[in-house]
Amino acid sequence: MNDQTNAQATGQAGQSTGDAAQTMDSSRAADERESAAAVTDLLRQLAETGADISTLLGQELLLALGDSVRIAVLGRTLVHLAALAWLGFAILLSWIVFDAAGSGPLAALTFLSLQVAAALLVLWMIRRYSASLALPRTRDHIAALLGKERQS
Repeated sequence: MNDQTNAQATGQAGQSTGDAAQTMDSSRAADERESAAAVTDLLRQLAETGADISTLLGQELLLALGDSVRIAVLGRTLVHLAALAWLGFAILLSWIVFDAAGSGPLAALTFLSLQVAAALLVLWMIRRYSASLALPRTRDHIAALLGKERQS
């Protein structure tokens, strides 16, 4: 009888271990389904967010393009206003010279001198900045790589 009781106990223990393993497997499968559903939902949300950001970017680029045209027009207007301000300043200085010296030719010479000085300054700046258009540093670097001395 002890053998029969032991066999029943072992059978029941084996059955309860089998039930626990089956319960654990079904619990693990449920967890995996939940994880897969969560990942799928996350990917869907990520795709929707990407599409929303892409739409927003496209619309904002269109607005930026329209604003850049407006800025270009305003910049051109600013150039005209700056030229008028410069002329006003030159006329004011010429007037002061005319008032102080009482000489029209001296006032005209003052006005002309201011315009020539401004033109020379602009030409000097153009010459200075145009030197970089020849890409001197790149040419020097290529010459150094080739083992040649660059002729200026």
